[in-house]
Amino acid sequence: MLEGTVVNTVYGKNPEGDTIAVFTEHVPNGSFFRADKNQIHRMSNPNGERAVSFHVYSPPLEGARTYEEAVAASGSGAVPVMAD
Repeated sequence: MLEGTVVNTVYGKNPEGDTIAVFTEHVPNGSFFRADKNQIHRMSNPNGERAVSFHVYSPPLEGARTYEEAVAASGSGAVPVMAD
């Protein structure tokens, strides 16, 4: 993070097959994190203050998917689902 703080939420599957938030971490100014290949995660700025992040991909990013939030089939809350 170059400036401000963002929240990084990482998703996975529960035993029922629903996508769920596995963990959430605050990424403050001056720190970094890495995302594993094929990991679904969401970076957000819930406090609305200025935040500047710098993304580096190695090896180069070959593709990405876009997700939208929807309510899980089990009713467990808003989760990412593949956008059309």
